[in-house]
Amino acid sequence: MGAREPELITLMPREAAAKLLAGVSADRVADIFHQVREPHCSELLDLLDPDTRVNIRRLPEYPKDTAGSIMTTEFASVPSTYTDIIVEFGTECEETIRRKCHTPMLFVSRLITFTMLTASISLTSAAPSFEVEAICRTAIASIMGRDPKLMQVTLTAGDVLFLTYVRPMDNFVWTYRCRIEGNRVVWATEPGRWRDDPKDDEVFYEVVGAGKQLRIIDNHRDGSSTKQLFDRDTIL
Repeated sequence: MGAREPELITLMPREAAAKLLAGVSADRVADIFHQVREPHCSELLDLLDPDTRVNIRRLPEYPKDTAGSIMTTEFASVPSTYTDIIVEFGTECEETIRRKCHTPMLFVSRLITFTMLTASISLTSAAPSFEVEAICRTAIASIMGRDPKLMQVTLTAGDVLFLTYVRPMDNFVWTYRCRIEGNRVVWATEPGRWRDDPKDDEVFYEVVGAGKQLRIIDNHRDGSSTKQLFDRDTIL
């Protein structure tokens, strides 16, 4: 398994990642899940079919380094005629992968997995995305129970965005600060401290729906979580 697979999985839209994982063996999926942090792990697990979820939860129950811990729960057979098809992918590509694979079945498995991952990443890259300004406006609006379109970015200082909200009833102006750290949104009132203390809620974002939707996730300190989904046209 590639060292970057868990990282790539967390960067992909949840639905695309789930479809990709559905085509990967259960033992490899279980390895990936061991390295994926929350809330990504639980959300991806919920999108998988029931049989796959059962297999993923069952594999870690075996003691480490035993046959059960490294086995796969699927069976696949490849006709001998597939060898000619594989050669057509190019001798250089075949030999590069084959050096790391000791059996034809493992070679085919890794080649298929690589092809699926590349295709999914290409689709993800081609999908519309959201600018940092849109993410900050939507996150602050979600936290404060406001309309994202009423949040305005008034100043950018390095990686920090300053936003304002004008209350319609009396024109009172509220000011906030926001910065993005990975897929986390760190914010503060202005003036006020950054909400990055271990005791503070953690706010995350993810782009879903082929880049057409933005989900804001507010993980509370009591273990509960609030999620809000915004369509592109309600933000921009």
